[in-house]
Amino acid sequence: ADSVIEFDPSVDGFVLSLGRKCLVKDVDDGRERAQVCISYGVRKDSELLLNYGFLRGVSMDGIKSDDGDVDRSQIRQRLAEAF
Repeated sequence: ADSVIEFDPSVDGFVLSLGRKCLVKDVDDGRERAQVCISYGVRKDSELLLNYGFLRGVSMDGIKSDDGDVDRSQIRQRLAEAF
């Protein structure tokens, strides 16, 4: 993908730069959908975990609280155990 997402301390947030080839469009059942493909660049697992909150190969499938929302404590635990 020719797009980049980086943390910008001047705005205290992430900035997404979209390249021409990063938007993938698909038509399914007559409805058009789009997906953005981004690259985090070459990063170590520790950098992905600390800066973006995920690790390669670690799935968050099945993590839900009793009310159906995402359970952040379970996410943090799963990432910590995998790291």
